[in-house]
Amino acid sequence: MKRLSVFLACISIGAMVFAQDVKPTPVTSREGGNWLEYGQQLKKVLALTDEQEKKITTIMADKQSKMERKGIDLERISLDLREELLKDNADINRVKGIIEKKANIMGDIEFLKIKGDLDIKAVLSKEQFEKWRMLVQSRAQMMKAKGMYDRQKEMRPDDSGRR
Repeated sequence: MKRLSVFLACISIGAMVFAQDVKPTPVTSREGGNWLEYGQQLKKVLALTDEQEKKITTIMADKQSKMERKGIDLERISLDLREELLKDNADINRVKGIIEKKANIMGDIEFLKIKGDLDIKAVLSKEQFEKWRMLVQSRAQMMKAKGMYDRQKEMRPDDSGRR
């Protein structure tokens, strides 16, 4: 009965996800502002030209869009893993395959981050890049302080949230 409930819940969620109308929305940062506004802020801080601002805004929006898609894929794989682990007789080979898929997607996400940074570096002067790198580092520290950037806090599929 428990397996049937989990299976039906997964099917229902999947049906709702695929049945939604996709409407284009402005790409936003995690803090809620959109990339256009963030680009304008960077323009002031880094003294960017209009062309640099446009390129960086495009790079960041593209990177965020791709990372969000990879994040959705990662969530689906995590659900597959949880579902497999909830089975009475979990297939260890399937578990291994799911974990390998998850690792590949996490690698893709890391690559997208690095590629985006290198693309931005190509647009900026050395001085601008150093200022930008300092901004990114201070933002990461702020997010760590808030607990938003700590990968150690990710809940594992077999974990009930206890640490």
